Amino acid sequence: MSRSFILATLAFFMTAVSASAQVMIEIQENVGVFILGGEAAAPDKAAIPQISAPVDNIVTADWLYSRPQQTKIVCIVPSDFSAPPRLLLTDPKYINDLCVHGSPSWSPDGRRIAFNVQRSSEQLTDARMITVNFDGSDVKDLGLGLMPNYSADGKQITFCGYEAVGRVGIRQADGSQRQGIPNADDGWGSQWSPDGRWIAFHRYTSPPQITLYEVATGQSRDLIPNAKNPYLHIFWNMAWSPDSRKIAFLANSTNDYSTENYDCKVGVVSIDADAFQVDQFSQTQLVHPHIDFSRDGKQLLYPQDGCLLVVDVEHPDAEPQPLPKQFTDFGYGSASYSPDGKWIAVQLY
Repeated sequence: MSRSFILATLAFFMTAVSASAQVMIEIQENVGVFILGGEAAAPDKAAIPQISAPVDNIVTADWLYSRPQQTKIVCIVPSDFSAPPRLLLTDPKYINDLCVHGSPSWSPDGRRIAFNVQRSSEQLTDARMITVNFDGSDVKDLGLGLMPNYSADGKQITFCGYEAVGRVGIRQADGSQRQGIPNADDGWGSQWSPDGRWIAFHRYTSPPQITLYEVATGQSRDLIPNAKNPYLHIFWNMAWSPDSRKIAFLANSTNDYSTENYDCKVGVVSIDADAFQVDQFSQTQLVHPHIDFSRDGKQLLYPQDGCLLVVDVEHPDAEPQPLPKQFTDFGYGSASYSPDGKWIAVQLY
């Protein structure tokens, strides 16, 4: 079994609570470790070689694989792979300590990238949000939270977390003025629409739901009618189409998480309340929970078994294809196109 397949499998998040034993199992993309009934064991730092950023911040397979298996580093790479990946966070603490990065997203002007970081031994509650300039300068720690992404004007972010403010929130892009979104206590994975009107998030209801929150009015509405909802779980890191009219998401319709029977669906749903429609792309293999539209809206990008795949939005029956020219030395996780489509911020492992 390949290293990338194992890590992609560990990249999923499931929570199961036993009423009698109160046992929690968490498997999620940003930690990459199993936690059963208590704290994960901290790695022996003395046994892990402490290293600095690679030469010219260019990431090579030898450099990346000198790190522990749980290491997942967000880098940027040209979308045509005409140059090697470049490291964004060069401070040794983000290489040797806070070395699990995930869920990258871009500011609307393409100048900054936001993502979350944590230690491999930590739980989701400990994850912190980081923003950094395209050239790796001006690193800002926005505090606790996950999956930060920007408003249309770049002045705010939406994010998720476990603090009293609520599971889905909004704050200023400098980390100040944190506030929760109403009636989102069962929400997760919020995404701000490109036009700034909506924040979409999925909810852990039965059946699971995608909810739209209208920022200006504070009103919310569910997107998928229950009678037409075939899913058992909808995953975080959804994506808006560039015109803010559709949402792409990953979901599954079975509780069988074995690689032989896992049934993952790639869906695209219109937000038009009067013309509900989901275009569903069958995808039977385990995939990493992150999806993005190409900047022309014609393709979807998502990782599977360490490879970046693309599928044509207009042809749901077509087989997904590897993104051309991608380097085969790395495993790829969460990936997000820059606003101009020329770059990809991507999680490497």
